Amino acid sequence: MEKDIFDIIEEKDYNELTTAELAELSEFCASEEEFLQMKGVLVNVGEMKAADVIVPKPEVKQKLDDLFVAQASVVSTQAAAKPTMSVVARERKFYERPLFQVAAMIVVFLSILPFVLRKEIPTNDKQLAKNEVEKSKNVEEPKSTEKPVKADEPATAAQSEQTHH
Repeated sequence: MEKDIFDIIEEKDYNELTTAELAELSEFCASEEEFLQMKGVLVNVGEMKAADVIVPKPEVKQKLDDLFVAQASVVSTQAAAKPTMSVVARERKFYERPLFQVAAMIVVFLSILPFVLRKEIPTNDKQLAKNEVEKSKNVEEPKSTEKPVKADEPATAAQSEQTHH
């Protein structure tokens, strides 16, 4: 298993490095002086990391625990006193309230229900109305959409064919 570059720097001196390790370290530190500076930085960072562990005083921890227990009991008694508080929940937006969400689900269900319970309409010819259109005698025949040809204009080939047939 290969070691990390930072582990190599922390564990070895510059004189103890192999040629492969020197080649690997060449992009971070080109000389022995840079290697020693890098090693110093890594050692100081490790010490700072170990010093950052905060251990609270037992008295402070006990006071916080007591405060948490007191706060939790107050919240639980308020919730028990007002069971509708969790359903209405005024501190939330209206669409995040459980009561609104339940009402919306009921509306959606009731609007879909007629389509689900709908029966198919029978398509027997006896049950359907007949729509017959009677031609009226007073209705005029549609006029032709062709332009009338003037006497002084030459007729086109299509118009001359229609007149000859």
